[in-house]
Amino acid sequence: DEGEGKEADRGEGKEADEGPRRGRRSSSKSKGEKDSNAKVSMVAELEELLVKLIRLVANISICAEVGSSIVQQPGIQVLVPLLHESLASNREELLLNVVSCITNLSYYGTSSASVGGGGGALERHAGEEKEGEEKGGE
Repeated sequence: DEGEGKEADRGEGKEADEGPRRGRRSSSKSKGEKDSNAKVSMVAELEELLVKLIRLVANISICAEVGSSIVQQPGIQVLVPLLHESLASNREELLLNVVSCITNLSYYGTSSASVGGGGGALERHAGEEKEGEEKGGE
């Protein structure tokens, strides 16, 4: 019985009464907050998915056949701008995985350049970007 009296003295009954009123006043805010939280959550999930996919490409690139095939694909060029973006936006996990993937693929880029004569798509894109930076610096 004494415990019940103490709860009432602390105003716990009041909080229960005030709760619904507070909830009604902030309902429009909570909708915006929910939308904002949903967008942040979705971005986080997409980034997590991207990290996992890049990690997958890095891991399967260890196999010589797969690595030399991947490095020849033009879509792999997206790793270089993704590297710059992850560095600029301070996304460490993404950055580390992109570096790992590029490192694994660069092994095949040099060998495919001598065998295939043209180098890999990743190697060509990195070269083009370097040339653009040199021209812009002059």
